[in-house]
Amino acid sequence: MGPSVSDAYKRVKPLATDKNKGYFMIILSLLTLSIFGAFAIRPTVLTAFTLYKEIQDLKEINQKYENKITDVVKAQSEYEKIRDDIPLIYETLPKDPKFPLLISTFEDIAASSSLSLIDMTVDPQPVVPITGVLRLTDFNIKMKLSGDYGNAYKFLSSLLNSQRIVTIEKMDMATDEGTSSGELKIDLTAKSYYEP
Repeated sequence: MGPSVSDAYKRVKPLATDKNKGYFMIILSLLTLSIFGAFAIRPTVLTAFTLYKEIQDLKEINQKYENKITDVVKAQSEYEKIRDDIPLIYETLPKDPKFPLLISTFEDIAASSSLSLIDMTVDPQPVVPITGVLRLTDFNIKMKLSGDYGNAYKFLSSLLNSQRIVTIEKMDMATDEGTSSGELKIDLTAKSYYEP
């Protein structure tokens, strides 16, 4: 017959001293802790580190959003400062040429400056604007005026200080040789702009 349990116990009994029992318990405890650490504590520690990294990332994202919110609030504040001026900007640089309004403005300025407006021509512009092109478009206005120096100065000052952007490209002034009154003949080429 094979070895029985009692035979195995008799062989192991001399090894089961108190000292050996203590070592066995320590080894068994360390082995249990290692297995427990590998299967239970390790995932918990990994989860803790992952959560810590996610918290740091979320704090960084939160800071970026806070900065964006601050920028939006600043932009809104700046917009509120200029909100009342936006219609003036559209008058200064309209989306279409607005020839009738511009011609009327020039006629009014000439009349208020006591200059005679003899002739006015405006460069032709396309009837249908070119779509898809956002650029500043200019056109020339040619005027022939007559009057004295003081009134010519008043006209030019009013023209350059008008709401609409106008630049003077060319101006010729000559005295009317047929009269002794000091009457000027003024040939003026001005440029105005719009942004279709």
